Amino acid sequence: MNTRWKTRYLLAALLALPAAGVQAHLGGEPAHADFLTGLMHPLSGLDHLLAAFAAGLLAVRLGMPAYRSIPLVFLAMLGLGAWGGFSGIQLPVAGSVIALSVLVFGVLLASRNPIPGTAALALVATFAVFQGNTHALALPAEGLIAASIAGLIAMTGMLLAIGIMTGHALQRSARPHLLRIGGSFLAASGLVFLSGFQ
Repeated sequence: MNTRWKTRYLLAALLALPAAGVQAHLGGEPAHADFLTGLMHPLSGLDHLLAAFAAGLLAVRLGMPAYRSIPLVFLAMLGLGAWGGFSGIQLPVAGSVIALSVLVFGVLLASRNPIPGTAALALVATFAVFQGNTHALALPAEGLIAASIAGLIAMTGMLLAIGIMTGHALQRSARPHLLRIGGSFLAASGLVFLSGFQ
């Protein structure tokens, strides 16, 4: 299978994920937190989905050592933010911060000169805490909290992996500049999300 078809399959999988999330919520909001509710929740909002996907793309764009660090930092801080949310800590303007993360990641991807890896890690860590906190506050506060957080981390890890695979496919294609073009679309999406919070 050539790179063009791999990229198409990856993008089709990404576009299909929100539909899976919609199907999971057709029966109404769950009464108790568990692994499945945590697993499906990242698919319930396009801003959450694109933020994790963009972080995966950014890991590829920046290369080593950020390539290994960004996914691990994102997942660790997402879990920390979720634990805080389940513990009753509510971060301010979290929805706007998630929208901002899509915008910032998009700008970093579109930029000709990537920022240093340490600065990127700081941004990723901050945005991931807010994302995890928002997820937790939207989920039931009773039930298997640890399992719910594990589900959040598992699905977010899948979204990061899709971003990483897509980034690799774009870099290896005959048109590696498509990664930067994709960053422009993500930045535009972030602006649209932000306008919805005004």
